[in-house]
Amino acid sequence: MRNYDFVFSLGSSCGVTQALRVAGLQFASYPFDWTATPHLASAVGMLERDFAGWIEADDLKLWDVRHGAGFCTRCYLNTKTMFGFSHEFSDFERFETSYPRVREMYARRCGRLLEQLRSARRILGVYCELPIRRPISRDALGDAVRRLRAKFPQGSFDLLYFCEDPTCAAPVAEEVLDGVTVVRCDYRLLEKGRVVPFIDNSPMTGYLRANVCADRKESDADERRFATDMKKIATLRWGKDKGVLRRWCNRHLYQLYRHLEGLLLKRGVIHPEPPLWFGYEEMVAQEGE
Repeated sequence: MRNYDFVFSLGSSCGVTQALRVAGLQFASYPFDWTATPHLASAVGMLERDFAGWIEADDLKLWDVRHGAGFCTRCYLNTKTMFGFSHEFSDFERFETSYPRVREMYARRCGRLLEQLRSARRILGVYCELPIRRPISRDALGDAVRRLRAKFPQGSFDLLYFCEDPTCAAPVAEEVLDGVTVVRCDYRLLEKGRVVPFIDNSPMTGYLRANVCADRKESDADERRFATDMKKIATLRWGKDKGVLRRWCNRHLYQLYRHLEGLLLKRGVIHPEPPLWFGYEEMVAQEGE
């Protein structure tokens, strides 16, 4: 088991931070936790720039309205960096109202991450490739860790990279370069026979628990407060941990809201920002070509 001062998520989705939290390796929120990271190199570049241009209002475009899996949000895409923000902007609140609060929140998270990275001596960055994407090459992984070590030279910086392999019933790890470990495991999810851009983070959680340890800096009170906040967040999603009636009501109230919104749109009573109906993954693929 390897021990680190600080372990954090580099993306590419919220499944990584969920696994870190369940494994007892993370007790605060950071910028890449709840965003869609287009590529590992994109996360590295953002760290090199100290998050300059992370969430400028003029760069954000609406690309989806999501009312499913516990979401009731408007999803925005940073058209310059291709990072996606799926959790921050409520569908019940206008962008102009939400943006100042979201910007302030991310200023705290970005500052918190940079402070931790500059003070830690043994750092582990964790990145998980979505199963609908091609695995990152060994050369690209080596380039990423070299750039991270150059940016934060005060200590050691390792990279843990998860890639999807349906042939692996259990996680299979290989240190392909100095400080770069590739873990192959089956974390894909299927929907109507097709692989979807979400992951089952339980294989990742199991590997982290068995192989990674982080020095504990949080007090018992901090950990209890963090656990309470996480439970509140989970409870908001369709009434998780609530009764069947509560979940049924939540689901149908959201559906009713969407129906009423459609009627009001047709009558010209409300004029929300028009959604840009394109696929996030397709845009990321085009940007990477």
